[in-house]
Amino acid sequence: MSQASIIVISGQIPVRPGQWERAQAIAQKHQEASRKEPGCLEFAFSRDLEDPNCLRFFERWQSDEALAAHLAGPAVAATNAALPEVVAGKASILKFAAVPLPFP
Repeated sequence: MSQASIIVISGQIPVRPGQWERAQAIAQKHQEASRKEPGCLEFAFSRDLEDPNCLRFFERWQSDEALAAHLAGPAVAATNAALPEVVAGKASILKFAAVPLPFP
């Protein structure tokens, strides 16, 4: 029995020193909007425990189509417009197709 795959996005954004509060506000707004989008199963930003200037994100989407709609939507556009003020370099983003594993 095969299970449908989900799309997983994992990444990190380097934040300029002294810009964490602004980055957090941008991330919070993006997270709240993204969680309401069709096909979003999980969306979370967090601060790295070892590097306080690293903003990490983790997303799970029902399909490539849901992710594509998200990437073309207003939340991503607003975030992309706001991020240059706070980022210290290029984001690192990975995309995976995953299937749930059974857990005892």
